[in-house]
Amino acid sequence: MSPIGLCRALVTGGDSGLGRAVCHCFAQEGATVAFTNVRSQEEKEAQETLQMLKEAKTEDARIARG
Repeated sequence: MSPIGLCRALVTGGDSGLGRAVCHCFAQEGATVAFTNVRSQEEKEAQETLQMLKEAKTEDARIARG
């Protein structure tokens, strides 16, 4: 396991674009990843990112909600 596999990451704006890519990279390296999204219209993208994280790592992926 790489050293990043022992890390936790909180990514703001992780539902799309660069934030989504960062989430994916961390998850592929084994990190525990949480991400936020701000707008309710981005819910579809948030769910797609969540599914991608579950496939890349484990079933314990979650969306951080405020």
